[in-house]
Amino acid sequence: MVRVEGLIMPNTQPSPYDDSFYAAQVEESLVAARVYAKRLAEVLKPASILDVGCGRGAWLKAFGEAGAQKLVGLDGAWNDGAMIDSAIEFRPSDLEKLSRETWHGERFDLSMSLEVAEHLPPETSAGLVNLLCAAADVLIFGAAIPHQSGTQHVNLRPQSDWARDFAAQEYSAWDLFRPALWGSAEVPYWYQQNTFLYVRKHNALEAKLAARGVPRIDRLETMDMVHPDLLAAHAQMPAGPSARRLAKMVLPTGLVSRLVK
Repeated sequence: MVRVEGLIMPNTQPSPYDDSFYAAQVEESLVAARVYAKRLAEVLKPASILDVGCGRGAWLKAFGEAGAQKLVGLDGAWNDGAMIDSAIEFRPSDLEKLSRETWHGERFDLSMSLEVAEHLPPETSAGLVNLLCAAADVLIFGAAIPHQSGTQHVNLRPQSDWARDFAAQEYSAWDLFRPALWGSAEVPYWYQQNTFLYVRKHNALEAKLAARGVPRIDRLETMDMVHPDLLAAHAQMPAGPSARRLAKMVLPTGLVSRLVK
């Protein structure tokens, strides 16, 4: 399935995705976003949100329905700004050039970027992380992992790699979403697999999360779980380099040599 929420296209080329294509994708994202907004509301109800790579604004709409009043979305200038909610402020931006230095200090209760970073060149990773951290003390982040297929995937990294980048900015990862939403029929597997809450260290939300029994992720490698739906998709492919690489990620070494030739 092609995912285009937050897809980045070069400004010099027309987007191949018309309104009818977006209409099919936005509904799926909106359903999932409402689930995540409800889960976050158990510990935090943000009044202001920045979405970097907002697509048509499905996630911002869901948070607006949950009570957020300031909804700001950044995406490439190719996106015509046809938001699905008139309350969203769309700001055309070159996502490959965003950084802490270009942000000018505007602050939000929550910043987020979901399934976007994999579409940006690897050298933009630090700037994206820095901007998200400059914008808020609490953020939601997720991006495609290695061997996760999709359109223009040029920057596939394990979640633990991203978590180390955020840790360098004094943010801890919290497993608020996976235990509650893993296996949900309403949420596409890539959100279940890749979406994490990050909180700046010593923020008051840390104590609230701990009091509710939400685990802080101290062993970052445990973030690198492959969803069964992704594994099943690879299992259906003819045996080859891609299948062998994925098998090595999730199976014991002895089994790999016997099952994947």
